[in-house]
Amino acid sequence: MEFPNRGFDRRVNDKPGGARVNYIDSSSLKRPFNMPLAVTGIGVVFVLIAGVIGFVFWDKIYGAIILAPQQELESTQQNLSKEVPLELPVLVNMVHLDANAVVNTFNEAAYSFYDLNKLSGAEVPGLDVIKLPEGVGATDAALAYGTGLGTISGAEAVRILNGSWRFTVGASNFTEMRLRYADFHSGSLENAIKYGIDAQGWTDAEFGESGTDSAGNTYQEGTIVVNGATYGWRVSVCPLEDVYSITGVPDTAVYVGLRLFLGN
Repeated sequence: MEFPNRGFDRRVNDKPGGARVNYIDSSSLKRPFNMPLAVTGIGVVFVLIAGVIGFVFWDKIYGAIILAPQQELESTQQNLSKEVPLELPVLVNMVHLDANAVVNTFNEAAYSFYDLNKLSGAEVPGLDVIKLPEGVGATDAALAYGTGLGTISGAEAVRILNGSWRFTVGASNFTEMRLRYADFHSGSLENAIKYGIDAQGWTDAEFGESGTDSAGNTYQEGTIVVNGATYGWRVSVCPLEDVYSITGVPDTAVYVGLRLFLGN
């Protein structure tokens, strides 16, 4: 390896009998340092690129961390404010029907609905049908219920639940039916029970026990006579947050279950 030839500043030791001492010539270090123009231009370009990358990175971080939660809350509140009718089917009107007749009834009512039994791909007796609110398609429902409503965003969960209900009947030939839905507007458990009773026409039916069951649900029971047969009915409610973990939903949101069964 070759080293640059550095000049030496030769100075004599002034002390008597002193030897000659050689010092490195430092004049080259005293020259002004000017970066070449090409190098300066490249440096400016790199600074500009770093600035753009930093701005984009900050914009994404700011949007994801600071703006996103607020935007999610606003979307949830917007979906909650929509006046979407529940259009609950009346259970006592279906006790004499079979599965095909119920589906035809839903079609005649122009309900948009999705059969959850299709998710399993197997032949399942009875019905498990989701009535979809306006603007929600079967693909949205399949994705939401397939992955779980607690795993999607709060705004999307509310969009799917608001104005939706789930009707199920097993292989019992309609001797037991269930209807479940989210109530975002009643404001309390008591009002949600009253709304469910009124919607089913059970206001004038015979009332039975009420209170809180072992699962923590608030309920009202009763009986009603349909075509000479006595059916038992039950309205059970609980906070929606006990069923689904959905961000941004008010504490007053209620999950409602209606049940009509043969025998009291």
